[in-house]
Amino acid sequence: MDALDRQARIAGWLYLLLVIPGPFVLIYLPSKLIVRAAAAATAANLLAHEKLFRFGMVADVAGSIFFLVLAFALYGLLSRVDRTQAAFMVALVMVSSAIACVNVLPNAAALALATAANRSLSSTRRSARRLPCSSFACTA
Repeated sequence: MDALDRQARIAGWLYLLLVIPGPFVLIYLPSKLIVRAAAAATAANLLAHEKLFRFGMVADVAGSIFFLVLAFALYGLLSRVDRTQAAFMVALVMVSSAIACVNVLPNAAALALATAANRSLSSTRRSARRLPCSSFACTA
């Protein structure tokens, strides 16, 4: 096996690695966590499956990294044909990967918001149990 065949096989395996996180992030997670037209139910699902949601964010970033590594592997193959267009491909993939990584931030913000709301709600309930009984709140 010569160097060109080896590079082509590496690029092929990287393509296969790219297939692993994609369907998980794009198909499975939304079907498991998102409830259409019910933000409260979606937030409850995020809290109930927090580790799954975090794993989805990691898988999304990993897919972007796989895509970036694949671009460099393809650059090694395609630069022999046209170096300028191969470099342009890498530049476009770098921009795409950066956008995909930044796109994970709203997911992290949603998780932080749901977690903070849950903590706030639970602390409010705990403090309400400790309040003395007023004439308006107690009937006993």
